[in-house]
Amino acid sequence: MIHIMKCLISTTLLLSFCIQSIAQETDYIYSDYEMKDGSVYTGYISRQSFTDKSVTLSTVSALKVMDESDVSIDPTLSITPISALEDEMRNWLKKHSNILPDSSSKSTVPITVVEDRKNQHTYRNALLVQRGEKVKFITCENVDVDVKADDIVKLTKTVRPAGIFSGVNERFSTKRYEDDLNGQVVCQDMTNGTIYILGDKGYQFNIKNSDIISRSEILIDSELPYNEQCPFIETVHTKDGTYCGFISKQVFGTKDIPGYLLVQTALNQVDRVEYSDITEIRRRPNEQYKPVILPVIAEDEYYVCDTIAYPCNLSKINGKEVEYCVNENKDSTKTHIILDKNSVLNGLKVQIKSNPNNKNIILVPLKSVDKYLVKKYNSKYSFNLNDEIFARESYTKHGIDTYIYKIEPSIGHFVIFRKDMLQAVWIEIK
Repeated sequence: MIHIMKCLISTTLLLSFCIQSIAQETDYIYSDYEMKDGSVYTGYISRQSFTDKSVTLSTVSALKVMDESDVSIDPTLSITPISALEDEMRNWLKKHSNILPDSSSKSTVPITVVEDRKNQHTYRNALLVQRGEKVKFITCENVDVDVKADDIVKLTKTVRPAGIFSGVNERFSTKRYEDDLNGQVVCQDMTNGTIYILGDKGYQFNIKNSDIISRSEILIDSELPYNEQCPFIETVHTKDGTYCGFISKQVFGTKDIPGYLLVQTALNQVDRVEYSDITEIRRRPNEQYKPVILPVIAEDEYYVCDTIAYPCNLSKINGKEVEYCVNENKDSTKTHIILDKNSVLNGLKVQIKSNPNNKNIILVPLKSVDKYLVKKYNSKYSFNLNDEIFARESYTKHGIDTYIYKIEPSIGHFVIFRKDMLQAVWIEIK
C-alpha cells in the first residue's frame, strides 16, 4: 500500500504541474518534459491514466532522440540562417541554450524532413542536430505523444513573467515544516523525488515528495473567477462518473487514510473524489482564460496606451499660478510620444506605479503660446490646469494606478500632469 501511495504522489504532482498561468508570449504556461531517452517535449499533459500509468503529452515543440533504425532522413538539407527561422524555432533555440549550448554561436542550421517510421509521422521542418546510431532533431509542431509516466525524469517550467497578475500559485502543507510553502513550482525531479518552489522572496525552496501532505491551488487575483485564471480545464473520470473543472486541492493520504482530490466546477460547486475511484484525468485548453497583464513600471515611468513615456521639461509662466510651458527633452521620443487616433477610440489609458502620495493625475490639452513666450520660454505649447479633463474611470490594482480619459476631439496635443510630482508627459494624437 505504501508503494502505491508513493506512485500516486509522483504521478499526481506530475499532473498538477501544468496548472499555472499567456503573457505577450504564451510559452510559459507549458512545461518541458525530459525523458529517459534524452528527448525533451514542451507542452502539457492532456491525459493521464491511473490504470496503466500512461500519459499523453500535447506538445508544441520537442527535441526528439530516436534510434537510427526508426527514422528516415531526407538527404537534401536546407542550410538556413537562424534569423530566417520561424519565430517558434528561434524562441526554442534561445530558451534551450542549455540543451544546445553552441546554438548561440551558430549563424546557420540544417533544416530537413524527418520521417518517424515508428509512430508514422513526418516532420517537414525539422532542425537536424545529430545523426548516426542516435538521431536528434528539433521540431515545432503540435503533436500528441503517448509515453509512460515512469519515462519522464524531470519537468521544468518557465517562471511566470513579472507582468502577469493573475493565475494560480501552489500551496504545500508538509510534514517537515510548520508553515505552508507558497509559490510557483518551477521544477520537479522524478529521479530524486524533489519539487522546487519559487516563492515571493526570489529564492527556490526544495521539498521531497514524501514530505508533502497536501497541495492546493491559490488564485492570485481573488476578485477573478478561477475559469479566467486557469489556462486548462480538467475532467476527472472515475468508475462511476466524471467531474469537470479545476482541481483546487490534492490530499495524498497515508497507508491508513485514503487520499482525495477536490474539484471545483464552473458553478463553484466543490466535489471530493477519492484517488481509488479515479481511472483517468484529461486536460484541455481553457477558452475563457484571460490573464491580467499589467506593465512593469518604474517610479519615473508612465505607460500610455501601451507605450512607455517619461516627463518632459516644464517652465512655469511668470505671473500665472496654474500655467506651464512644455519643452522637448534631449530624448524627445520618450518625453513627446505620438499616438494614432485609432489607439484612443476606447479612451486614453494612462498607468503609473501606485504612490500613496499621489493625489491624482489630470489630462490637460496643450495650446499654442503667444509669440513672445516662444522666445522667452523656448516653447510652442503651454497648458492651464483650469482646462483639466477629468478621468472617465480610475482604479488601483496590483500596485498600478490606471486612468482612462475620453477625448473629444480625439486628435491634438495633450499632457498628463501629475500634481504631486509636478510632472507632465507630452502626448500627441494624430
